[in-house]
Amino acid sequence: MLWLKIIGWFLFILPILGFIGFTIWMIHEVMREDAHIKTFIGVLGLAWIIGVVMLVFAYMPDFMILFGFAE
Repeated sequence: MLWLKIIGWFLFILPILGFIGFTIWMIHEVMREDAHIKTFIGVLGLAWIIGVVMLVFAYMPDFMILFGFAE
């Protein structure tokens, strides 16, 4: 029944990947036409990266305990 699980996961993930890919393609096309949208998406991307870095630093002790580097 492994083949059934593989097909099931493939069919579960395929629409999600298609939606994400189509969204990225649409944003990319709009960014090429409008500089304001390109700047807006750039600011949102920078804010996301800053947020990820802040969360990594905030949860660093938990990650270190989880992976056995600290107690």
